[in-house]
Amino acid sequence: MSRAASRCSTTRGSSSASGRGARSTPGLRPCGRHPGEEHRTPAAPPGTAVVPDLRRIAPPGTGRSRRVDRHDVLDLLEAQHGELERLLGRVRASTGERCRQAWTELRDLLERHEATEERVLRPLTGRTRDGEEIARVRRREEGDAQQLVRRMAPLDVDSPGVGALAIELQTVLLAHMEAEEVDEFPLLRRTVDLDTLRAAREDAERAEFPTAGRRARGFRRR
Repeated sequence: MSRAASRCSTTRGSSSASGRGARSTPGLRPCGRHPGEEHRTPAAPPGTAVVPDLRRIAPPGTGRSRRVDRHDVLDLLEAQHGELERLLGRVRASTGERCRQAWTELRDLLERHEATEERVLRPLTGRTRDGEEIARVRRREEGDAQQLVRRMAPLDVDSPGVGALAIELQTVLLAHMEAEEVDEFPLLRRTVDLDTLRAAREDAERAEFPTAGRRARGFRRR
């Protein structure tokens, strides 16, 4: 008898023995789906994931839901997180010229994003309780990502080891963005008034690096 069939017969047996029908033996689930279970997405078979999905390990924070656009600096940074995540996926999934283009866009956005965080976000975080330690940890994570970017820059998309470096960069950046959205951004929403956060966005947008005429930086061309 299969494990499922054994569980079914055991459950039915205890129900009839009790005479109550609706009750089953504690710890045993009746056969069939639970209410609402039909709407759940089946889990992927073991070993099928190519990239660690850190958002399943650490569920998205309050900011990730983005139900209300407050037009402040945190909304701006969260939107950039989504674009960075999309570009990381393009770098991993594409080859040749498409991969080079995605990499150039990723580096450019990452540079602007980190400059915004350093200019307007970290000073705000540093003024909160325990904020200096939070800012220090975030800067260390950004340093790890920048080191990986520098290691990838001189390589061609088909160079040995590029794929492993891309996975490592994706993992580091996703973990960093998750930490910001789960810990740092909610802290600032609780402790900094909305007008200050909106003014910080205006400051960030005025200081955004111009991209026109810049030399495209990416993987080395053969």
